Amino acid sequence: MKLLITSAESRKCFDIFNILNPKLKNIYLCSNLGILKRSLLSLIYFRKVFKTDKILQLIKTKELDIKIFPVEEVDIEKVYSLDIHSATLLADENAFNTMVNKKRLFEHATQNNVPCPKTLEESELRSNFISGSVVVKPARGMGSEGVRFFDDYTDATSYINSLHDSADMLVQELIGKNNVIAGCFLFDGGNLVSFYGHERLRTYPKTGGVTVCSVSHSDKRIMELGQQLLEPLKWSGLVMVEFMWSDLISDYQLIEVNPRAWGSIMLSEKCSSNMLMSYVDLIFGNSVEKSFGQESSYIKWLVPYDIINLCTGDVPISDYTYKNSKDTCLINISYANLLRSGLFHVFQFIQVSKIIKKFFPK
Repeated sequence: MKLLITSAESRKCFDIFNILNPKLKNIYLCSNLGILKRSLLSLIYFRKVFKTDKILQLIKTKELDIKIFPVEEVDIEKVYSLDIHSATLLADENAFNTMVNKKRLFEHATQNNVPCPKTLEESELRSNFISGSVVVKPARGMGSEGVRFFDDYTDATSYINSLHDSADMLVQELIGKNNVIAGCFLFDGGNLVSFYGHERLRTYPKTGGVTVCSVSHSDKRIMELGQQLLEPLKWSGLVMVEFMWSDLISDYQLIEVNPRAWGSIMLSEKCSSNMLMSYVDLIFGNSVEKSFGQESSYIKWLVPYDIINLCTGDVPISDYTYKNSKDTCLINISYANLLRSGLFHVFQFIQVSKIIKKFFPK
């Protein structure tokens, strides 16, 4: 079994590699970074990191017989563009595009009776109105990038009108201040193969930031809503669907979908869902059994975010004591040896542009 994992520079790839490495003999890695950074990554992983475009082209021309685990959306889109679907397990391209475009996503959700907040695109702003607080977000975006919160609709529309790329923005009613609860799924041709969920407990910064701490759950309503959303698309592959509880309608409402590996995917292993290995087996055409994750497993992002929280007193030291370690995994630390983890953290910190973007957003 030869498996290529893409985007070796990403935190997700690092965790996926460390989980799968003891289980698979032949794991290949690739990245589209320059030769210097790929050389540094090769030292971290103790194996060559190939140029993504070149190795995918070899797969297309059948000069290399290897299966693909595409990590990022850009990797998935390259698989589509090169028409090498047979080397991996992915949803239909139209289904994928429906999930990544929030306007199309909420239209699809409404058609399939999945509750979602009222959402307007730029062309609808003058003829419609949303009462109360709202959130402005890109029709397609990654995480919290480009997301802004406003107390009223008028301020939000004024902000959108001031943007150069205003046509790409959406205004959405704010559901509330409850925790984000996600359903994490593996499907094969519209059939559910594996499920677990996680609830966001802490972010950095406190509002609108990246998830720093989550706990696993097995909420059946979340699973049902995810199936309602994804089964009609005959979805194949990994996907995370985010919801928030609405006190107004007494049900969950859809927030967004990540049709790829997610940042906390390590939790899938900690909660014993067996999702990653099941996905690999499906890629290779092997049969798999349905699996469901356990509750009350935790994932935390210690470096750098919770270190900052610990220093500022926002997180008690007791949160990281030995007694709490049994059911907890740490992003880019657990499942890796200390040397590899340390080197990878150094690599992340030398990527200055990423640090500036995280800590000093526009």
